[in-house]
Amino acid sequence: MSTVLLVDTMSEAFRAFHALPKTIVNRDGVLINSLIGFHNSIRRLIKDFEPILCASAWSCMGPTFRHELFPEYKRSRSLPQALAAQKPLIAAYLRWVGIPQFSCDRFEADDSLATLATHHASMGKEVLIDTVDKDVWSLCTHSIRVWSPRTKAIVGPGDVIRKFEVQPSQLPDLLALTGDQTDGVRRVPGISNRQAVSLLGKYGSVRLILDKYLDQLPEPQRTKVQQNRGLLELNLQLTKLCESVPLDLDSGMRCGRDLRDKLEGVSALLKIKDTSFLLEQP
Repeated sequence: MSTVLLVDTMSEAFRAFHALPKTIVNRDGVLINSLIGFHNSIRRLIKDFEPILCASAWSCMGPTFRHELFPEYKRSRSLPQALAAQKPLIAAYLRWVGIPQFSCDRFEADDSLATLATHHASMGKEVLIDTVDKDVWSLCTHSIRVWSPRTKAIVGPGDVIRKFEVQPSQLPDLLALTGDQTDGVRRVPGISNRQAVSLLGKYGSVRLILDKYLDQLPEPQRTKVQQNRGLLELNLQLTKLCESVPLDLDSGMRCGRDLRDKLEGVSALLKIKDTSFLLEQP
């Protein structure tokens, strides 16, 4: 099976930033710990999984459509300045080695990853998404899986079911009911995790509950859902990934001998803390 590797750029960069010492600097004294950790991860993934295609995704620079719907969305998240300063280095690194970078106004990286993943899966390819973000677990199928850099394990549909007790496709519905503190998504008051799992197991989705089965819900769950219908409608828009981001899906994504040679060359340069090559045209 031909594998496509998709990388959540900032997810990997953030993990690397916190995993490596803040004392790693280049010859000019510029902090590069995230860059080095990012490169090491990409090199290892290319070596271990031998993908035929590779791409990365960034969230847009400004507010997303979710912020337009709910200004408090992800407000608690902050990016350390020392990591933000390395974003141009990582972008230059990706350009230099030839890994395409996808981004689109008003969309998050997860949405671009979802669009790319479903596109390539529909073309008969196996997709591996590198991210620490659990939202992407909703994409897991027989042909789309997630690489968890924290646990060094591949997450598939069975893993999602064991952890959350719902199907991967139901994960956005579960979060719409129980909330997601990390993203600022509010829980429906009075609905426990166990009750949410039970509702989805019986009725399938929040959409079906709201449109078809609301009268069948036992009290007091029916009242709680009715009273918080607006919150649920909002949460569904916040938790469900968009799989139709307007991207150039035919952009070249190469992962052959040339890329592996470039990665080896970068390793040699970063070993001596030389990042001057990032100023050059690839």
